Amino acid sequence: MNKKEKKEKLPLLILILSCVVYAPTSILINLVCSLTLNEKLLQAWANLIIFAISFIIGLFLYFLFHVSANNPIINYSATIYTIISFIINTFVFIIEDGKVWTKYSIILILCYSLIIALTIRYLKIKSYLIKSLIYYALSLASFLILTVVIAGYNTGNLVMIFIGSFTIFYVISSVTYFYVKRSFASYENEEKAYKRQFD
Repeated sequence: MNKKEKKEKLPLLILILSCVVYAPTSILINLVCSLTLNEKLLQAWANLIIFAISFIIGLFLYFLFHVSANNPIINYSATIYTIISFIINTFVFIIEDGKVWTKYSIILILCYSLIIALTIRYLKIKSYLIKSLIYYALSLASFLILTVVIAGYNTGNLVMIFIGSFTIFYVISSVTYFYVKRSFASYENEEKAYKRQFD
């Protein structure tokens, strides 16, 4: 990565480093709280404060000590964990029901993040459709464990509603990601071709 590319990706590099600091810190603090505060975990605002502190630490590590997160597995898993935990924290804050945010949820999210990180790193399949189906199966299984098994939302038609809603959301997200990624790839190819003409 040259200096120009590194400068362009600097915000992303710092965010990833912040996630690498945040993930183990929040997991440890939440698990300690769960064991000492009668199964209670930190609320969304507390986790947000931890992330803000992690971001500041990330800035110090990057600019003062030139530390960068270079392990792809750690980067992916920490980033995925951070994103999912924030989504769940926001959901819990909105509906005021902490059933989906427990120590078992944390362990599930951590395992899911590691599995997806390993899959991203080592699953060498060119077909976007096949990869999407694999991610869909892993994500749906984890989602159902979280909502149906851990949170106990299994009455009536809730399971079918969860499967249907998750599938619709996943399809929309996958299609959007595919076209956005293709647009960026086309733009980068055009930029490279343009530069070659004048080199």
